[in-house]
Amino acid sequence: MAGPLLVAGLVAAGSASVLLAASAVVTGIGTVMLARGRAVNAMPARPAAARKHGRGSLRVPGFPAMLVCSAGLGTTFGVITVAVPAFATGHGSSGALAGVLLAALGTGSVLGGVAFGAIRLRAPLPRQFAVLLGAVAASFAVYSVLRHPAALAVALFCGGALVAPALTVENALVGRIVPAGARTEAYTWMVGVEVTATAAGLQVTGLVADRPGGLPWAFLIAGAAMIPAVLAAARRSGSITRAARSAAPSPIAHARSTSTRPRS
Repeated sequence: MAGPLLVAGLVAAGSASVLLAASAVVTGIGTVMLARGRAVNAMPARPAAARKHGRGSLRVPGFPAMLVCSAGLGTTFGVITVAVPAFATGHGSSGALAGVLLAALGTGSVLGGVAFGAIRLRAPLPRQFAVLLGAVAASFAVYSVLRHPAALAVALFCGGALVAPALTVENALVGRIVPAGARTEAYTWMVGVEVTATAAGLQVTGLVADRPGGLPWAFLIAGAAMIPAVLAAARRSGSITRAARSAAPSPIAHARSTSTRPRS
């Protein structure tokens, strides 16, 4: 949550090299902590049969549609990364305002993830995913009509509260529909597509936001990019829904449901 504010402070102080070094150190420490954490080390080893699974994840029913959803989310991440600083610049502010706005987004995401993990929803994962993706798309339409920094900060906080739940359900769906022997490849595809879409969102937003009156259109482009993702997840007869129905519950979904089950 404090990351955007710290970045803004370091940039304002003219310490870009320190910022890059600090980012590398924090990323390295976080990677080591994750790799040595209990959650990772407590995961059961996959059986040998699972490791010998011959099909690629791209051939798994429902997974290509999940890549479409990942591309939509990645595009929104790229747009928000450029559009928010452009909004701050348009209001005659330095990087400080951009840091505050991005911190509002990050804070909303953290709190939204905590709240989502504390509740137990009975709706199927594809339905939850479709609703969350639709809400993310709608939030960008809201961003496009806001002109005051305080209003945008509130909207970013609320929109950010949707991001972590959407990513959580996305990962749970991949874990459910993809066989164990192909999950590492599947998550690699998901990250690769998301990063590529983020880069595309960065580029398009940079071109659009520089034009007079282009910033609202940048937000609308992000919302429009989510439409294929929403349609892919929302179709009751679609490949994601069919695959989720026919597959066994994933370890992620099972752990989440058992951890949030009320105690007697």
